[in-house]
Amino acid sequence: MSETVSARRLSTHILWLMSLFALMAFGGMVLVVFEAVRNTDQGALERQRQLVRHAIDEQVQRLSQDQESVVFWEIAVLRAKTQDAAWLQKNVGMWMREYFRHDRTLILTPTDEPLMSVRTDSFYGGTDGDLIAAFSPRLHALRRQVASAREAEAIAERDIMLIANRPAVVSAMPFLPHSDRIEVAPGQEHILLSVQYLDSAFLERLRNAYLLADARIRLTDTSLGPETALPISGRDGTPLAYLVWNPALPGHELMRAVLSPAVLAGALVLLLFGLYARQVYRSSAALEASEVHARHLAFHDTLTGLPNRSHLLRRLDTLLPLSAAQGAALIFVDLDRFKEVNDTYGHQSGDEVIRQFAARAISHLPLSDTFCRLGGDEFAFLLCGISSDAQIAEFCERIVECAVASFHVPGGKAKVDVSAGYAWLGPALSRSEVLRRADAALYAAKREGGGCYRAFSPQTDAAMRARRQIEEELAAALEKGGEGLCVYYQPVIVSRSGAIVGVEALVRWQHPRLGFVAPALFVPVAEETGLIAKLDAWVLATACRAALSWPGLTLAVNISPRSFRNAGLSRRVLKTLLAERFEPARLEIEVTESALLDEKSGAACELERLRERGVRVAIDDFGTGYSSLARLRTLKADKVKVDRSFVQNMGETAETTAIVDAVIDLGHALGLTVTAEGVESELQREYLRSAGCDQMQGFFFSAPVPAEEISQMLADAVHARARGVA
Repeated sequence: MSETVSARRLSTHILWLMSLFALMAFGGMVLVVFEAVRNTDQGALERQRQLVRHAIDEQVQRLSQDQESVVFWEIAVLRAKTQDAAWLQKNVGMWMREYFRHDRTLILTPTDEPLMSVRTDSFYGGTDGDLIAAFSPRLHALRRQVASAREAEAIAERDIMLIANRPAVVSAMPFLPHSDRIEVAPGQEHILLSVQYLDSAFLERLRNAYLLADARIRLTDTSLGPETALPISGRDGTPLAYLVWNPALPGHELMRAVLSPAVLAGALVLLLFGLYARQVYRSSAALEASEVHARHLAFHDTLTGLPNRSHLLRRLDTLLPLSAAQGAALIFVDLDRFKEVNDTYGHQSGDEVIRQFAARAISHLPLSDTFCRLGGDEFAFLLCGISSDAQIAEFCERIVECAVASFHVPGGKAKVDVSAGYAWLGPALSRSEVLRRADAALYAAKREGGGCYRAFSPQTDAAMRARRQIEEELAAALEKGGEGLCVYYQPVIVSRSGAIVGVEALVRWQHPRLGFVAPALFVPVAEETGLIAKLDAWVLATACRAALSWPGLTLAVNISPRSFRNAGLSRRVLKTLLAERFEPARLEIEVTESALLDEKSGAACELERLRERGVRVAIDDFGTGYSSLARLRTLKADKVKVDRSFVQNMGETAETTAIVDAVIDLGHALGLTVTAEGVESELQREYLRSAGCDQMQGFFFSAPVPAEEISQMLADAVHARARGVA
């Protein structure tokens, strides 16, 4: 029994000791908590006060820095010296108001009289004289500093004052030249005086930058309860106003979060562990949420919220091994003429088109497994669970239809088309190969004019590989000075006499490995890749050198519309003519009517500069573009060439023959020379001659031939005339 009592007493003693220890620990913890709360709140409050003081000091310094941008402006110094108040108001006063948001700007004469005064519409109370009088001691001090300064330097007097019961930063700086070209005698300086109120704009910056959501200014220290007030003082230390706000006290917030649960809890250990567990949980939850958000940003597009390229690549890696069991396809989508939207309406409108297209695709294309934005105007779809091209075709048609309706953007309605290309996934294919195939199919769709879709096939793959090979080889050939390239010449014949009056230069390419590459293959590649400007320049220089041997003949050279996109085409052409010693009057530049009608290319202006130097301009392939015959009147040209498609079909249909007659009549009515292309028969020649066509060219007379054969033709013509005379 005694052993039991002793054990109970021991247990009770231990319990009391544990309770006493717990109470002491609790009391110590409470004291530590209260001390930590007090220190934390004091530290937080002092940091907020320092931030506010810094913000006020920064406002004072910024005002002088704003003034410094104009006070050393020599033109402004001169205008102030000549009392040009109107100029100063427009170029200094309005600049300080509109750009730097100064509420009030004055320029003072050497006698402290206002020469110019600008204020914001919201200013009220007080006159210029009141402001000058109040700031007069600072103005005298400023002039003393200027008088003692050895050279022009940034001298300013600034202070915080009450103006119309509103605290404001006031700064004065003298107009001083940086050089000796303008002399300003000591004491004759004009002073720039600026005022910026510590009002709503200043408070808004405090609220945004320092999280003082309720910051406000009072003229008296009337802070109540938890509010704190910081005096706004001038240089003499006298409080002018008070900045009042409810300080953020993290210590009190922590105490409210921790103390109540601690008092209410019955078990200190459980409470501590509970609080600790809760804190860990919250931290873990916040960390997890942050990781989820970061992971989302890593795999999603910020503009549309769609998955991005990284997401697509991961999804491809997952689907490729499974594609044998369930059919899957990758579709690449590109918006045609999207660059024109950016150029016409701006990039903000371009972003709006991207967002609207994404929204249409999401709402109208529920079949898609994954819809991604790859960047720019490029998108991708991953379709799963499909087994036929017909399903993909139906899907692609719905994609194309998403762009049928115009897109509403700021400034108008934007119109784009959609091109799509798709490739099937296969377990034997690598990720890069699937991407390449879809890209090849998309390229095939865009090559056909866009607004359509195409499937990957060996033919499209071969075409794309061939195009890339042509691009690489053509670039290499041009880098080597036109290796493998040559120029052929087709004679231009006078209709009535049959004499050769000129030649048209046509580029040819005899590649050492690829053999003869037709212009229809490599010229479009050159235009798409930007190599056409170099190619045109090479053809022009080569043709000019050859045509020097044919005095009296005109030389016609085609210029691609894309060459006009590089500014200064006329300057480059004239430079080539000068280098090759070729007469500008013998050169004839052939351009399509679409190039002349494209105002953005600047072709009309460039060609007009060439015409002023004697170069002739011919409209090539006329009738195949988008202009009407009446539009020809506004196109400044010297010649119009009837397209070969009309000449070859002439006589087969009444419409084609009527078109040829109309072009000839209209050309003559406008004083233009008319040349018919593609003449291949005696019947065509006779009809064109009877219709009054001035010149002809085509296989009936001669195919394009090397320069040596042109020289031989001219020599034969001379001999023939000589025999006729004899």
